[in-house]
Amino acid sequence: MGACTCSCSNDRTGLASSSRGEAGPPGKAGPAGDRGPAGPPGVAGPPGEGFAGSLGTPVNPGTSCSHLQRAGIVEDGVYSIRSQDGGIYQTYCDMTSSNDKAWSLVGSIHENNILGNCTFGDKWSSEEGNVSSVVSITSWESMTSFGNVESVTSQDYKNPGYFNMGSRNIMVWHVPNETPLNQIKQRSKYQYKTTNNFLERYNTLYGLFKNSYPLRKVPEKHTNVVDRLMAGVVSSANRMVAAIPSFHRYTYDCSGDRVNCISDGGSDVFDTGNKIQYSINGGSLSSFLYYGESYLLDGVEILTWKEGHPFIALAWIGNSGSINSFKLKVTSNMGADGSGSVSTITGSLSTNRLTLSYKANHVSGASDPSAAQVFFHIYDTSGTWNSNRPTSVSTPLWETGDTQNMNDEYLVSGSLRNIVVGYVLLSKTSGSEITQSQITAALRVLAEQLENVDVDVEETCSSDAETLAVPVTFLKGESAFTYSIPLSIRASFLPGFVHFRAFSNRGLPSALCPGVKSTGCRPSSMCVGGLNTFAYKGNPEECGDFGSWAENRREDDVTDTILVFYDG
Repeated sequence: MGACTCSCSNDRTGLASSSRGEAGPPGKAGPAGDRGPAGPPGVAGPPGEGFAGSLGTPVNPGTSCSHLQRAGIVEDGVYSIRSQDGGIYQTYCDMTSSNDKAWSLVGSIHENNILGNCTFGDKWSSEEGNVSSVVSITSWESMTSFGNVESVTSQDYKNPGYFNMGSRNIMVWHVPNETPLNQIKQRSKYQYKTTNNFLERYNTLYGLFKNSYPLRKVPEKHTNVVDRLMAGVVSSANRMVAAIPSFHRYTYDCSGDRVNCISDGGSDVFDTGNKIQYSINGGSLSSFLYYGESYLLDGVEILTWKEGHPFIALAWIGNSGSINSFKLKVTSNMGADGSGSVSTITGSLSTNRLTLSYKANHVSGASDPSAAQVFFHIYDTSGTWNSNRPTSVSTPLWETGDTQNMNDEYLVSGSLRNIVVGYVLLSKTSGSEITQSQITAALRVLAEQLENVDVDVEETCSSDAETLAVPVTFLKGESAFTYSIPLSIRASFLPGFVHFRAFSNRGLPSALCPGVKSTGCRPSSMCVGGLNTFAYKGNPEECGDFGSWAENRREDDVTDTILVFYDG
């Protein structure tokens, strides 16, 4: 065993010391200490996936459909928009019709009662109830909203975008009523848009109507031809009466403010009768005409004399070139109660320029006054009126069996232009026969008076200075659109436009003509919106969002909703 050595040494403290060895393994961790305060937040990173999808919801609305599109939303549908005043509303965004822009739905014009005039639901032209005065401002030029986007094809709709979402162009769709919102694009019949940025000048349609084209009645554009004709006839009425000895001056005794019949007429000339109807181009018969009220259709103007003798109904068929048949019907229950006799009398006469042909159904020989229902038509042979005379005249319904029910129709056919079709009620107190010579003498007075009437009137009522017509480009349905305009009114409308504030000959405006420019004086048969015209007596037929569409349009044409979009 060797000798041991010692590595110890004495330090200054007198204690033993040695060099440090390698560290041992770490010991078991002790319990965690208290958590310290949180540090400041870091810089926000870029948006992750799903951010664009949250835009356009009520909690994160966009400012427009274009805003949503720029943020990456590319699907058509309903999105939430924040208006300039901070309000939030929902609308339909069309993201796919154009490569470079989105379209925001701002309004829909819907008709829930095509036979009603300013009835409930006509929110653009003012609803029923305000009939005592002219509405000072319409919905087209007001900052009001109504309806909801889910029901755009079953009610009128207008959102705040209409008056505060700036736009350059508009797009219009025609969509069948009651179409679900998720099907409006595929089921739309026609789609078209403006492309010339016309709306930049006005910013919105609200600005267009409010500041440049307000919807107000203006003076009549011209006197209707039928008004001029009737004025001439009325001035000679006493001479017509004088041509019938013992003329029976029947009374207009039907009740009500608006009269459309003669109930008895005095001395029992009728048991309700003298009810007038018309039809155009083979269409259905109109309702009974109210005496003294004008019926201003495209190509035809109709007027009856109220409380005059003899009773006269006149129809002026103008130069539209679209009228190929016109029928007058008179319905009467005669007071003869089956006694007496009935006969048909026909004749014709000529003046310097006019030719008049007539056919009369005549009841006489009863104890009551006699009555002759006289139908006639007149055309110019000198070229002054530039008439196209009828090529066919017929009486599809003509009562000859007894003296009780006299329901007579008078039909003229052909390429009709600038002619008069009319009806006169003649009567004798004695009940004796009204002869052919007496009928001819009375009608000669009428024809000679009409010969002096000026029928040369302007063909359009909307000048370029007071209306705005903007060309459109069709996206869908262009080839079918022209043929959707009924033949009877086609000559009065030029396809390929949207026309703002088109006037009738009464000086009454229609707000918007979708797809057409009005070139005549009856825009309400194709255009929408306007005034509450009940304030103008005798013109209720022009009242309502869809005005007089029902008078001239096929059923499937009047059951569409008009949708209006902005490119915003």
